[in-house]
Amino acid sequence: MSNKFWVGGTGDWSDTDHWASTSGGSSPEVCDSYSESNYSNICSIVYSAYPERGQSFEGNGGTLNSVKFYIEKNGSPTGNCYAKIYAHTGTFGTSSVPTGSVLATSDALDVSTLATSFALTTFTFSGDDKITLTDGTYYCVLLSYSGGDSSNRLFLAEDYSTPTHGGNNLYYKTSETAWKYDADYDVCFYVYTDEDTSGASIPTSSDDVFIDENSGFGSGGTITLDESLSSCNDFTCNSGDSFTIETGQADYDLYVQGDFTLESGVTWGVDKVFFGIVLS
Repeated sequence: MSNKFWVGGTGDWSDTDHWASTSGGSSPEVCDSYSESNYSNICSIVYSAYPERGQSFEGNGGTLNSVKFYIEKNGSPTGNCYAKIYAHTGTFGTSSVPTGSVLATSDALDVSTLATSFALTTFTFSGDDKITLTDGTYYCVLLSYSGGDSSNRLFLAEDYSTPTHGGNNLYYKTSETAWKYDADYDVCFYVYTDEDTSGASIPTSSDDVFIDENSGFGSGGTITLDESLSSCNDFTCNSGDSFTIETGQADYDLYVQGDFTLESGVTWGVDKVFFGIVLS
């Protein structure tokens, strides 16, 4: 017996991408990183004169989830900052710089909310910006902030003492309208990808099913029972959201071996629920 949590909002019961072993899906995996423990009291400035700074890194074949930088604000900057992913050109670890248009941009983060001392800060990617980072392919990850001035800016932590990351530091210089690189520095960063769920499976009659606040129905949606024999042990629906559970055909039913809990906000479109019948 195991727990099966619905994730990702609207979808079909038989789609394994919608089932996870923990609420909201498992923790993201580190694709590439250079720990903040390497910070050597050296930092780069990020503002309109140097609006993007970061590091080259290597993809792992996963789907981009989030990025962390070790940053702080200086003065009173305003506006939003972002993490961005670019394609890579140059020699990895020596002369890496971005090329082409940005591949992915994180959700906005209000710079006024940043700490005035260095802290790991998370930038989350969503929608079409959750790109695949091809295994073995080099990319560039950058902290992007185009506002501020020389007194109101962001500081990005780096290692200048004994940098050991495989990639290299890179940045954009507005006065020269050009990308630059510096192999003597490494930025402290983390790039995360979604955990590989290719081995996930749909519930069986021995699995407990949960539809909860992390199932992705904040804006509504539909779960479609698209098999004639959808089954589980306990069925617990307590997301706090309003959405629909329906069948793909009139004779597609749900078989529940244990307890059945359904919250009031759900539109129930399943014709029959059978209890205590073991499917073979």
